[in-house]
Amino acid sequence: MKSIGIIGSNLLGLLCADMLCQTNKVTIIDSELELGFPANFPGTSLDQNLFNQILGGQNDNNLFKLVSNNQINFRTEWFCKLITHKIAKNGTTIYNRTRIIESTSLKNKIMLYTSGSDINPQQLYFDNVIDISENSMISLGKLKHEINLDCDRSIKPNLPLKEFFVGICLIRDLDEMDNYHIVLERTDELAEVWYSDNNKQFPKSGWIESRNVNAYYNERLMILDDYYQKAAEICDMVNNL
Repeated sequence: MKSIGIIGSNLLGLLCADMLCQTNKVTIIDSELELGFPANFPGTSLDQNLFNQILGGQNDNNLFKLVSNNQINFRTEWFCKLITHKIAKNGTTIYNRTRIIESTSLKNKIMLYTSGSDINPQQLYFDNVIDISENSMISLGKLKHEINLDCDRSIKPNLPLKEFFVGICLIRDLDEMDNYHIVLERTDELAEVWYSDNNKQFPKSGWIESRNVNAYYNERLMILDDYYQKAAEICDMVNNL
């Protein structure tokens, strides 16, 4: 059993933790109050079996799923919350509101010096580290992780990113909107609307919530299924280290 540290808590990190925590001691370190908040991926999947597998039988009423043919649209932040509950039950240690202030590669371990949610800073030791902090949303201003690792025991995925504007609006307002990249309707009568290249519009009733995100984009906007495939690739790399 390895000790594995995951820095950052976007969907990719949560999926990696979910895959690894059954046979390893996994710790997630993130600067946000809740893992995966705010979300920077579109709330949709084209694989219902995969979707159900990830949730692991948890109550999904708050996802407001809309199933049409083989596509499932869902509420992204609540999806991340359910994965967080699942991995915590499976033994994953979570340090939220915590950031890395120093990192060192030792002979057989990686040491991460943390500051944040605990009263006193901590030294955490891992066999392997997955650093996805650059792909996570940050709301603590300039207080970013200080990570300087260059060793074969750490993995830092290089994801191609593209900037999008994401807004939540009433479905009834969609009739007057047409410049979006994608639109994802849900059963709560709301829609998740993605814009690229400054094409954003303003719905008649206004945005219920909105944000700018850097999303995983590789010739197209990547969805849950793609994140799962990437997480599986990363976990294979960790298992082979």
